[in-house]
Amino acid sequence: MIEIYQDANHDRGKAMGYVTEASQGKPYVIELHSNHVQVIPPSDAPDSDWRKDFTEEEKLQIFDRILIDYRHRTIGDNGFVIAALGVTKEGDIYISGNAGEEHSSSPFHRHCAERSMVKVAADRDAYNRKSEHRRSGLPLDDFKPRFVDFEALYLKGGNAKNPMVAPCGDCTDMLIKRMPPEGKIYMLPNDEERQELRVNTKARYITEVKPGEVWLQTIEQLNANHALALPPAMMVEQRQAFDVLCETIARHLEHGTTIDPHYKLEELQPTHRLAIGTKTADLLRDGPKISSPMALNRFLRQEIQRTALDRVRTIMGKDSDRDYSPAHIKQVIMDKIGLIRCSAVQLDDGQWSAGIASVSTVDKASTSAELGALNNAMSALGTSGVYRVRSMEFSPAAIAEGVMRTPDKSSVERLLKRASKLTKTIEFGFIPYNAGQLSTRDVQDATQIRMTRELLPGLFSGTGDLAKLHVFNGTGTGAGRA
Repeated sequence: MIEIYQDANHDRGKAMGYVTEASQGKPYVIELHSNHVQVIPPSDAPDSDWRKDFTEEEKLQIFDRILIDYRHRTIGDNGFVIAALGVTKEGDIYISGNAGEEHSSSPFHRHCAERSMVKVAADRDAYNRKSEHRRSGLPLDDFKPRFVDFEALYLKGGNAKNPMVAPCGDCTDMLIKRMPPEGKIYMLPNDEERQELRVNTKARYITEVKPGEVWLQTIEQLNANHALALPPAMMVEQRQAFDVLCETIARHLEHGTTIDPHYKLEELQPTHRLAIGTKTADLLRDGPKISSPMALNRFLRQEIQRTALDRVRTIMGKDSDRDYSPAHIKQVIMDKIGLIRCSAVQLDDGQWSAGIASVSTVDKASTSAELGALNNAMSALGTSGVYRVRSMEFSPAAIAEGVMRTPDKSSVERLLKRASKLTKTIEFGFIPYNAGQLSTRDVQDATQIRMTRELLPGLFSGTGDLAKLHVFNGTGTGAGRA
């Protein structure tokens, strides 16, 4: 371990100062400011690069100490105090923490340390670059803010229940856009005792990390299974199904008709819901059944077709486009529809609910299909939990790549919060878009199953119960963290 001394005589403004030596013997001064960290090289070697002089172990010790000190500035929720430190590809260091309950006007929003840190970095980068722009005499109209990309993230936080945290679903979705796939994320233990930090790179899931260890993952590993490769036969099936969809839409547009919902979700509902008292034995044995995989496949496909017809009709109507040939409709879809996704959620009492999402030039905003299905089941989620999810997506880009995409991590996290209290996990199944002629056996063979931890290795599921965090005031509004 290297020695890190807090500099009691440090007088550079309000910064907290540290003095340490790299393994090469170079003395560095490190300053912790309000939202960034400045590394000052030795006076006799001003061009030294701290990223090269410090080993990975030394960086970990230094940043752990800084995160410990910084966390005491953070309010946090429910004793859940987190600080995030990010290193940009240029070597700049930014730091921030999560905000407390009184900083939110809604119980459904979080102020995560990672998201705050990324915003701090973007704001400070814009300020510095704009100042340089002005000093250089360049016209300010030419200046444009930019996103800041990170090569490493150090995260420290938790509470008595969670001795370590990984990025939540929202932050994982954000970081995958702000880091290269190999970008490193160090998740440090919550304790503040100075000790030798042991790095665990082998654990695939946070539950496999031992107390006191640092879990090191790349952002690509935390974004696990975001796309699932299809076997060649299903790649062909998807392309053929795309052609069938275009022919179906062309026929309905030509005759001015709609697609009747022949397949209904009600056909999948159990005759009797599992009683609360009988759930334990049934769920632990083999769970509620899927009465007809073939009917479920046809229902998901039908809802995608109905939505696709609606979007194409709207898009072509706005453009006064009357070319109803399948080839032209296919081009319209490829140009103006990003995806249509349908999901069905089954609760542990056997009941199903469904949701659909569409991304196109006529869709202003849309929640994910999985969350749409979850919201439609909300009235039963007091006594029941989510047992399984089945999803199908039509996406021209994914069909061209030969993959199926899984839901964004924020959706997986929100579903995990509603998981069956008996199983504490969810079975996700992804069915390739197809022409609807698959047999029960074909559907079962084509469905790719992933459990919750395979989609969200950090298994972040919130910090506490919403009612305790949401404190209502006299006006009927409140504050909290979902």
